[in-house]
Formats: sequence, structure tokens, C-alpha cells
Amino acid sequence: MNFSSFHLVEPYNAYTSQNPKKKHWHQIVEEEALMHRIIAEQMALLAEAANGDASSAAAAAAAAGASGGGGVPVIPFFQPQAYDIRNFTASAQTGSGPFSVKFINLSPIPQFNTYLWTFGDGTTSNEVSPIHVYQTGSLSYTASLQITNSVGNASSSIVIKNGYISASKPVVTSSFTIVTSSNFGPSIATFTNTSINSSQTPTSSYLWIFGNGSSSFNESQTPMTYSMTGSVTASLQITGSYGLSSSVSSMFFLGTPSITASFTIITSSNFAPSITTFVNTTQHTGSGALIYLWTYNNTGTASFFTSTASTAPPFTYISPGPYTASLQVTESAFPNIKSVASVQWSLS
Repeated sequence: MNFSSFHLVEPYNAYTSQNPKKKHWHQIVEEEALMHRIIAEQMALLAEAANGDASSAAAAAAAAGASGGGGVPVIPFFQPQAYDIRNFTASAQTGSGPFSVKFINLSPIPQFNTYLWTFGDGTTSNEVSPIHVYQTGSLSYTASLQITNSVGNASSSIVIKNGYISASKPVVTSSFTIVTSSNFGPSIATFTNTSINSSQTPTSSYLWIFGNGSSSFNESQTPMTYSMTGSVTASLQITGSYGLSSSVSSMFFLGTPSITASFTIITSSNFAPSITTFVNTTQHTGSGALIYLWTYNNTGTASFFTSTASTAPPFTYISPGPYTASLQVTESAFPNIKSVASVQWSLS
């Protein structure tokens, strides 16, 4: 930086009275005012150096003070640093509104300054390094910092950064996945929310509709049991900030269970008495629990025994005669889905 263009004020001793013993009070006041002006100009000079060549500025000012006449002595109130007194930075320059930005003031002497920040959205701050939240998306904001030095000129200490902050519009996209425990009803369905919601705020809302008469307002959903068959449509709607919303639906199919009841018998003898073992060979497509009803007689007449176990216990037939045993199998979740099988045999 070339200091030859600066007009350095006369040194302090040039303004003292020729005869100090005869100073008037108004001379003392004028000399004190002049000293303050010299300090102010020296501060401005060194502040300029902070934006340019600090070392040459300090050397020039020191040389002027050492000349003994016509120069201003360097007042050692601070040492110029590698900062820009009229600059600032930010913790983030881009984000999805609303997002928070920390503005960092690079001024090296905040004790002498007052500040006026403008954020480009109609709001201001007087803090040294404020935090500001940009609410609206899809816009660029011009930020500025004006520094008023207690002994300087506010108009010469302002920096403006056009389009410095960019706030993108939030994105709300609903999506989810479904995993069922079975392709047949009844089935347990697990829902996983895979939505994108960059407008996430405490006011964001979620609405699940599960297609079985149930709904939920939770962001994450617990597994849901479907005791039904056929097509099922589930949906998720998200409402975010700025009135943004998104909804998506997904359909899955739960088949109707089928049952084919069957069993075989094994007799210990073709002659009475005989121990008969029943072997269940029922076929079932589905995931629901089954209800078994075994019916068999022990005399060939109308005296019957029943059992609800999946495998009937062995039974001893003590008399000759024809016998009939039957098995009825029913879906617990769908009582109208059932199947019946029977076996006949004789003992001599």
C-alpha cells in the first residue's frame, strides 16, 4: 500500500504553546481535542493497513513519527492483524429452508465497534456474530455488515455480499415399503417409512391409512395384522412446512387360505381288539391357526369320542364291527373356510 497519498497531520508538539508556562485553559482543551483527532486518524490509517499491506503501513507510520517533525507518532494501541475489518463469513451458504446460519464477524477490534447486519429477508441484527434462520426456500439473499467505529466513519466500513445465501425449496416426497409375513390372510405387515422430508419441522404431520379400517398419525408405524384376504391398499400422506404435502399408496394382495383335510389309519390287527393310530395328512396354504375336530366311535354304534388335537391319540377298539372316523379342519381367522375327511374300516 502506498502511503504517499495520505496527509499525515502535524505532530502533537507542533501544536503546543511556545511558552508552556503561559498556557490558557482553552489551549489545553484544544490540545486534548487535537490529540483525540490524531488517535482517530491513526486508527483509521492502521485499519486501512488491515485491508492492504499491513507491514508497509506500520513502517511508514513509524518512519513518520521518528522524523521528529511533520509526522504523526505511532500510537501503540493495537497491532494490525491478518483480518479484514470489513469482512465476514458464514457457517453455511446453502440449505433447505428453514435453515440456520451462523454469521462470523472477522473484525479484530469489536470493543470499538457497533454493528448492523442485514440478512436480505427484511430482518436485521446488532449482535457481533449473529445466528439467523432463513425460513423461505427457492431464494437468494444478500447479506451485509456495516461497522461503526466509535471514532470512525460508518459509511466507510460496510461490506455487501450479493446472493450470499441460497435457500432451496424444501422437498417432501412420501414413500414406504411393506413386508408381509405371509401371502395369505391373516398376515402381519411391517411398514417402513422411506420418505424424504427436508421441511421437517415440529408441525410436520403424517397420516397412515392401512386399508383395513385402521389409521395412524405416527412418523414410524408398528406392524399391523391383517385378518382379511384380497387386495389391500395402504397410503401415507405427509404435510410439511410452507403447505408442502405428498402422498403415496401401495397395494398388496393376501390370498385366501385353502384347506384339504385328510388322514390315514394304522391298525395293530384286523381283529378286535385292535389299537388304531390316526395320522394327520391335512394340506394347508395360509398362515393362520387351524382348529381340528376328530370324531370316531368305539362300538360301531352311536357312541362317539372327539379330540381337538392336530393328531388324535391312538384308540383301542375292543369289539368287531364297522368303524368310521372323521376329521374337520377350520381356519381360525376365517371360520367359513373348512374341510372334512372321513375313513371307514372294519374289524373281525
